[in-house]
Amino acid sequence: MAADLATVSVLLDAGAGDRWRYREPTTGLSFARSEGLAVASFHMFRAGAFSSDPDRPWRVDSSALATIDAAKLAQHFRSRPQTHWSD
Repeated sequence: MAADLATVSVLLDAGAGDRWRYREPTTGLSFARSEGLAVASFHMFRAGAFSSDPDRPWRVDSSALATIDAAKLAQHFRSRPQTHWSD
């Protein structure tokens, strides 16, 4: 499980730029750059977004990865075009 999460998190860490931040929904804490991408990836992993098996949501498989597009990433990474998450 940890290797699955680490691998996907590293792949998603392509650089979010200086303005993007991830606000963690439960704590309200704000994270930028690689830290924000890591926390956002963790929440996406916990939501089962990387697994195509609803009975095993905390894993990564190629079928689920093939369905991830920009809209899904924007939803989970709480991103909006040309802005940063601020509320």
